[in-house]
Amino acid sequence: MKNSKGEIVYIGKAASLRERVGSYFRSPGTHGARIEKLLSDATELKYQTTDSEIAAINLECELIKKYHPKYNVQLRDDKKYPFVKVTVQEEYPAISVTRKLKSNGSKYYGPYTSSKKLRETLKIMRIFFPLRSCRCIRKRASHRPCLNYDLKQCLGPCTGQVKKRKYQNLVNETCLFLEGAGEKLIRQLEKKMEKASLSLKFEEAMKLRDKIKSLNRIIEKEKSTPISEIMKVAHSLRGKRGVKESLVLLGNALGLSSPPRRIEAFDISNIMGKEAVGAMVVFEQGEPIKKDYRRFKIKLSSKIDDYGMMREIIRRHYGRVKQEGRRHPELILIDGGEQHLNLATGVLKELGLEKIPVIAIAKRLEEVFIPNKREPLIIPDSALYLIKRIRDEAHRFALAFHRQLRTKKMLS
Repeated sequence: MKNSKGEIVYIGKAASLRERVGSYFRSPGTHGARIEKLLSDATELKYQTTDSEIAAINLECELIKKYHPKYNVQLRDDKKYPFVKVTVQEEYPAISVTRKLKSNGSKYYGPYTSSKKLRETLKIMRIFFPLRSCRCIRKRASHRPCLNYDLKQCLGPCTGQVKKRKYQNLVNETCLFLEGAGEKLIRQLEKKMEKASLSLKFEEAMKLRDKIKSLNRIIEKEKSTPISEIMKVAHSLRGKRGVKESLVLLGNALGLSSPPRRIEAFDISNIMGKEAVGAMVVFEQGEPIKKDYRRFKIKLSSKIDDYGMMREIIRRHYGRVKQEGRRHPELILIDGGEQHLNLATGVLKELGLEKIPVIAIAKRLEEVFIPNKREPLIIPDSALYLIKRIRDEAHRFALAFHRQLRTKKMLS
């Protein structure tokens, strides 16, 4: 907002400009002296669009620091939003909080809106992911480790007694958690727990079990982790209008004639081929339609064959859809890479449903693939966020069914 002299007096962000600006003119006299004075001074409104909510947060921060608007009371100092930094380029990576981003090979996660909450979260994380937090490392057997080592919040690579492979596994787990892939991390830990149990390493298995339980509690609360904090920011900014815009952007990126109103997503879950299940979730206009969710017990594959399992559930579901004459989705989303996509399109072609658009999202780099194109598709951040949200819900639903079957088998 600018005043009559052309000076910037206020900078803000909004998912819906109409809603945000309109809110200032509802119930006049109830906004407080600062807002009332702003409204009397402002004579001009200008806006700039961004590809994502996080980009909007960063842009707002930079502009406030640059122009120091009269009516902005936050972010006017020279501080920037904090990031989590993992120095993956080092032999024994460290984890820390930073406000400066450097091109030195480190991984950065963020930005986060509350430095205090972020530091509190890192304290909790160090219990499960005891990476070093010191600036430098001296690997000598005679070197006395710091207090974090005594508190079991650091493996103590400075003692020279930590195997590099063990430490690197911990780094990988930490990065997975910071990337928001907590469920994937838990699946990996469950495999390790089962392996330790089969090897009669019961103490190690019990430690892994306790770690899994604790991580599950953190993920389910969705209040302790910095990842969920950013997701809360994204959700609060998004709104229904934002979801519709994301669908339009997604449809344009995929070359569809209209935004995909109904999206059906598939995922599978198993451990070494056992208790293998599949799941389908349905989203309409960006919202889950839980009454249309479906679960599948894998029948044809008793071994580790992700492709065969995905082929089976696609064939079973859309074979029935065709037989019963049910409505088709505007888009099918597969949790997997290029090969998963090819087998799904092959099954649909066999069923005569090849006109239904299909895409796949690969977990490792969050890349989106479309048929007949080897390179991943570049799509806007907000559309990618929507795809990931649907994919994550399919994963959650499949994993819940898998755990239910495992628990039932163990109790029987």
